[in-house]
Amino acid sequence: MTFTITTENLYLGVILLFMIIQIYQWRVIYKIKSEVDSIWKQIHLLTVNVAAEILKLKKDSDGEEKTIQS
Repeated sequence: MTFTITTENLYLGVILLFMIIQIYQWRVIYKIKSEVDSIWKQIHLLTVNVAAEILKLKKDSDGEEKTIQS
């Protein structure tokens, strides 16, 4: 049995290989994008909670100072 590889078959093989690599890269990029979005959501939640705690502490300290001065 003889296999003959023509130029066209070689080009089609290379194109198919590049298509498979491209699909793999798209999947990896999508996974990384979803991880980055998740991290940004966590940062947002952390920032909101820290700001709320700082405001709560500031409000508590302002209330204590007013009661001490009066």
